[in-house]
Amino acid sequence: MIINGLEYPEDRYYFTISPLHLWIKEENDDSDENIHQLGFTSFLIRYIGGIRTISTRKVGQSLPQGKTLLSIDSGEYVIPMALPIPVTIREGNQRLKKKPRRLNENVYGEWLYRMKIKPEDLSGLIEQETLVKPGSLLEEFIVGEEKMESLEKFNCCPKAFSSSGVVRRKRKKT
Repeated sequence: MIINGLEYPEDRYYFTISPLHLWIKEENDDSDENIHQLGFTSFLIRYIGGIRTISTRKVGQSLPQGKTLLSIDSGEYVIPMALPIPVTIREGNQRLKKKPRRLNENVYGEWLYRMKIKPEDLSGLIEQETLVKPGSLLEEFIVGEEKMESLEKFNCCPKAFSSSGVVRRKRKKT
């Protein structure tokens, strides 16, 4: 699905809470592990101007709801991200450790983590419409974010940003 010129592949779910511009994709395997991939959306990459570095958690860590999972640095923004559900990190994308800027070129082709998520936690987010497939709910969220210029001008959701710890760096005068 294309929303305002940005791609949102239909094989994954998207968060509808700012500043969590992330996707989750269920892996289709025969295990009972409930493993999901997590990655950034094209909206995030566009509005922060690209990723320079990513600070991540160690593999094997179990994080409770609300605990910071990762932080990204674009040069202008430092954005810590915490998920609204508990997760266990199974694997981190080693290619991104060496070259995080790969995400700027192929945001949906690169995942950040493979995580174990309990089915009831995931279904709870889906029922609350905090996690949605591409369609009218996602489109409404993205259009609203763009109207408020949520990350670019730092005007959206001041409560969400202040509680999440997003920091906008001041540009150096040249």
